[in-house]
Amino acid sequence: MELKVDETICMGCGACVSAFPENFDFNGETGLSHAISNENATPDMADVCPVGAITVEEATPAETEVEEDMAA
Repeated sequence: MELKVDETICMGCGACVSAFPENFDFNGETGLSHAISNENATPDMADVCPVGAITVEEATPAETEVEEDMAA
């Protein structure tokens, strides 16, 4: 699964960073959240965002291969 934060919607409240610090962090330049890891991503992670800026998508086969290679 791939986590994405739409920075045009994100308001930087930090709900995702608080709930999932291993997957989200603040962008030092914008103050908004961004995904830092897709490890253990689940669809319910999007539910913590009060403005709906987070989406969780199925990874493409190429992305899955890269993630598996990095884990090895």
